[in-house]
Parts: sequence; structure tokens; C-alpha cells
Amino acid sequence: MITTFRYINNIILEHDYQWLIGSQESLWDPPFFYPAKNMLAGGDNHLGTFLIYAPFRMLGLNETRSFQCWVFCLFVLNFFVFYKVARKLWLNSAASSAGAFLFTFSMPVLSSVHHIQTLCKFSFPLVILFFYKVLFEKQKIYILYFSISFIHLFYCSIYYGFSFNSFELVY
Repeated sequence: MITTFRYINNIILEHDYQWLIGSQESLWDPPFFYPAKNMLAGGDNHLGTFLIYAPFRMLGLNETRSFQCWVFCLFVLNFFVFYKVARKLWLNSAASSAGAFLFTFSMPVLSSVHHIQTLCKFSFPLVILFFYKVLFEKQKIYILYFSISFIHLFYCSIYYGFSFNSFELVY
């Protein structure tokens, strides 16, 4: 089952890359959803992170190696961004490192590895940082930064940006 989800995400990343280089006509209509139209628009399309995957393909790595590098970069970005944000919020380096480690490698995070697209969460600390800055520093530029980071979080994984769980009806 884990490999199935890996392959699905890898196929979507590869489709995004093929669209980027002009080999696919439409980003929203990958051939594996034919004849349905706009299917990629309603789920995880990796718009927030396929530009991390693309350079590895451009360097000549195959789809599997590029996917592995993409996953590695997600872990690095999650750790590094959380660490930098924690330092900006006045935590010392030891506390920031511990927090970044838990944010990146804790058991709840790693237990969801079969949904690899949920590892793309490096925008979340930025959302918190810029929300804090909007509230306490009251500069309008932070509203823009908050909006961009929130939108990027949505584009990284639709599950972070919008969840249907709060709208489900209980029968």
C-alpha cells in the first residue's frame, strides 16, 4: 500500500514536470484520468512543490531518483524553515533544534508517510510567523507575506489548506 501511494504521487509529480517542459498540453487533464476532465484540479496536484522535483529531472535523474530527492528536500525544508522561524520567535538554538526535529521527524509525522504529500508542510511555520507579525508589528507587508504563505500551504497539500472533515454530516 505504501508503494501504491508513492507511485501515485510520483506519477502526479512527473505529469506536472512534463507539463512544465511542454510535453503535456494541460496541467489539469493528465492522460491517466481520461476521459474525465479537470480531475487534477480537485485533489493533490503538488503545485506547491513540483518545482522542487523539476530540477532533479532536468539534471537527468529518472523519475524514481527525482522523487527520492524531492522527499529528502521536503524533510530538509521542514526542518530548516521551522528552525529559522523558531529562532525569529526568540527561541534559543537548542529549543529551536528540538522543535524542528519534532516538527520534521516525530512519530505522528512519520506515521503518515504513506500519504507522502502531507510531508509538504514547511509553509506552516511561515503562516504562524507572519500571522504573529500581522498581529503585533502591524505592517501591511506582513499581510501579503501571510497570504502568500497560506496560499502556498494550500498548494503544497489540499489537506492542509482545506479540510472537508469539519463539513461532514454525521448520519
